[in-house]
Amino acid sequence: MALGLSLWVCVGVLLPFPYYYWLWTYPQTWVDLCGKRRDPCQWMARVSHLIKLIQFASLLSVSSTLSYPPWYSFALLIVGQFLNFKHPPELFACDFRGGINLLHKIITG
Repeated sequence: MALGLSLWVCVGVLLPFPYYYWLWTYPQTWVDLCGKRRDPCQWMARVSHLIKLIQFASLLSVSSTLSYPPWYSFALLIVGQFLNFKHPPELFACDFRGGINLLHKIITG
């Protein structure tokens, strides 16, 4: 039973990596999958939030409340969330139809 649970936890934790690889490598397939009526950027954000929820639940299922993380992990978490909420307009306001490189768009403004 423990091996099966460990496998599901690993899948839950690693799930974002193939998803983002697919989005960055084949953006047109995502646009085609969303269709003409749905906004691909908004659906990308929704799926990303769902995957993060699955990832968090996977980590929570194996965590212990008796062991505390190092003090600096809270600072890193706060900085990471600040960046997540500060930059979504630049990240999610992209137009995948042209295959825009998001990093280039952020750097050049």
